[in-house]
Amino acid sequence: MMHFGFPEPRPLPGGPGQDTPCREQHTVEIEQLRRAVREAKQAAAESLSRAMEAPGPHDTTNTVFVALFEAHCLDREVLFAAMRRLDAACKAPGNSAHKGD
Repeated sequence: MMHFGFPEPRPLPGGPGQDTPCREQHTVEIEQLRRAVREAKQAAAESLSRAMEAPGPHDTTNTVFVALFEAHCLDREVLFAAMRRLDAACKAPGNSAHKGD
């Protein structure tokens, strides 16, 4: 009796572990977004540090502190926007590159 083996299945183009131009572009985009999050996080940390180093009192009567804290709040908004863009890109269909930052 002769047994015929089935041929080895070939992976489909663009399947797991294969980089297609689209997937490579998506990976590059994810890395750029991660870099943007890191840079925004650093900017927010630095602006908070500057605000906290301002001479006291740290309340609304101190215009220097208020200006520095408002700058920090803007930096935080930039950080949150970058995080939302990264999260959306990581959740995009066909993406398996979601890694915590």
